[in-house]
Amino acid sequence: MNLGVLLKGASVSLIVRVAGVGVVFFLHVLFARIMSQDEYGTYIFVINIVLMFSVLSKMGLSDGGVRFLAQYLGANDNSSFLGYIGFSTLVIAISSLGIAVIATIVYSFFPTLFNGVSVESLIWGIWLLPAISLMQHVQALFRGCKKIFFAQFVEQILVPLMLLFIAVIAFWKGDFIFGSDVLFWQTLCTVFGVVCLFRIFFVKFIEPKKIFGAEYNKMKDWIATAIPLFFGGVVAVLLSRVDIIIIGLLGGGSLVAGYGVADRVAGLLIFGLSAINAILAPVISELFHKNKLIVLQNHISRLTRMVLMGTIVIAIGMFFFSGEILGLFGDEYKKYSNVLAILVFAQLINVFFGPVGPLFTMTGNQRIYLKVMGVVCLFNLVVVPISYYVFSLEGVAYAKVMVFLVWNVSLAWYAKRKIGIDPMAFSSSRL
Repeated sequence: MNLGVLLKGASVSLIVRVAGVGVVFFLHVLFARIMSQDEYGTYIFVINIVLMFSVLSKMGLSDGGVRFLAQYLGANDNSSFLGYIGFSTLVIAISSLGIAVIATIVYSFFPTLFNGVSVESLIWGIWLLPAISLMQHVQALFRGCKKIFFAQFVEQILVPLMLLFIAVIAFWKGDFIFGSDVLFWQTLCTVFGVVCLFRIFFVKFIEPKKIFGAEYNKMKDWIATAIPLFFGGVVAVLLSRVDIIIIGLLGGGSLVAGYGVADRVAGLLIFGLSAINAILAPVISELFHKNKLIVLQNHISRLTRMVLMGTIVIAIGMFFFSGEILGLFGDEYKKYSNVLAILVFAQLINVFFGPVGPLFTMTGNQRIYLKVMGVVCLFNLVVVPISYYVFSLEGVAYAKVMVFLVWNVSLAWYAKRKIGIDPMAFSSSRL
């Protein structure tokens, strides 16, 4: 695979992701303006809970699909290709529905479990879970088949556009909406997106291959690979979501909204890294298993450097115009400028160290990844609440800088030592 083909895929991924980031950003600006700060914070809190449980429901099978489908397509192993799709989709559907049913029963017995969060918001959040889990799963299947457009379009553009249409109408009418209203419409829009994605995937990949029949004789392999990916996913989601959840549990909706807005703005900086991660995941699997490490190192180093240069320019703008950017969400959010500045630095660390995660998950080194992430996760669970109690929201942001630094330095060191690839933007490896 030459760099031109890779850049073409990365360009598609980047275009879709930039468009999606723009739509979602504008959508949340409207949400913040047509909801009270406390209600908007409640919505952010519930969505983070849902996304955390979606990792549990996928059980590592979605990430495994990126790896296995790329291998099976390359080897023309159509029976295993169909078998993995059928097995993983059925397991995820059952597990996500099961978690939703159990969560509903538990909440009916303990309605005060999340004080300050409305019953309607939690119920719709619970039943958003199966739809989000299946949508993320079929998008992972598309990534394994190297169809990057379909792997990103529905979640990042189609569903947000439908929600944006609803939010614009509410804003135009001057209506005040609740987090439960948004979660209701988000559930319906996500279900529609799941149906569309599965239909497209069936026509493109299942129907042409169904004459071969599905085989499940590699199920032990699939499960063995999925287990460390599952635990790695749990650790990763705790690292990325635990700050919001802890603020929600200890501080309430208004503080979640303030921190969440700053975090969302800073999160714009990683759309480039996310784009190259999406395109590189199946490529890493393919080139690594063909032992083309020099080619893989060149692709990673060049793409990471390109993304870092653009990200630095955007970060400088965020530093100098933080108040104006936060003011888009409402004047009450301008006071979180310091939090934004700290979180911008945290995201720059992520971009500098490149695609450390896919290097482990796509090369069969999940156990190393899991051990490192487990230690970092424990560190995160300790340092975030302490930082919140001592320094409030700015303390949580500083904790995120420390966590990202420990996480990336550790994984980059192991990647170079165990895999033979340096993921950093300015690699010391000779190309």
